[in-house]
Amino acid sequence: MPALPTTYPRGWPLPVNQGGQFRRNGVAISRETGWPKPVKSVPRSWTVNRAELEARGYDLKAVNPNAKAAVDTRTPGELLDEIEARGREVDAAIARLRRLLAPDE
Repeated sequence: MPALPTTYPRGWPLPVNQGGQFRRNGVAISRETGWPKPVKSVPRSWTVNRAELEARGYDLKAVNPNAKAAVDTRTPGELLDEIEARGREVDAAIARLRRLLAPDE
């Protein structure tokens, strides 16, 4: 039987032997792979396949229907002013880079 991995991503606690089972944060760890074991079905567990959910009309998109849409209320003039201001910031940054990269005179 292969040994458990000795290195884990930073921040992962090492598995601990609890009653003959290796566990990490309370989850059983496979001795062969070092990854969490698949969860076994018990009489109180249930699974539904995607086709069945879609047939029932459930929407599986990860979108919050209660979220408020962000609306941009700026006028075209305000947008142009902001674009000009950002352009001046970019021009200043480019001028500074040119000064830094220019050979000493």
